Formats: sequence, C-alpha cells, structure tokens
Amino acid sequence: MMEKCFEYFNCKQTECPAHKDESNCWEIKDTLCNGTTVEIISQYNKNKCNYCQYYKIAKRN
Repeated sequence: MMEKCFEYFNCKQTECPAHKDESNCWEIKDTLCNGTTVEIISQYNKNKCNYCQYYKIAKRN
C-alpha cells in the first residue's frame, strides 16, 4: 500500500481534507494541491489529478 498523498509530497497543509480522510486524495472533495483546490481544468475539461505523479503511480499499482 502506498503512503498517503500528504506523506508522499511531505505536505504541511494540514487543513486539507486528505489529512483527515482515509480515502484516496482524488476521491475527496476540495483537497488542496500546491496550495489550490483541485478542480477540473476547464480548458481541457480534465481532472488535475491526471497530471499528478502520485496519482499516476497509485493507478499503476
């Protein structure tokens, strides 16, 4: 099992819902990523997680 996203990135944003939830970060609404809320990238209508190294590694496993 992979460590949680905040551990993987050594994230200090403890107000992020991912710090309090056991789910995968991409399954949690309003998580923070690089200081911003993870939302749909409107120009391409793709989830920002598709560009995340942690997400790519987790999906391979």
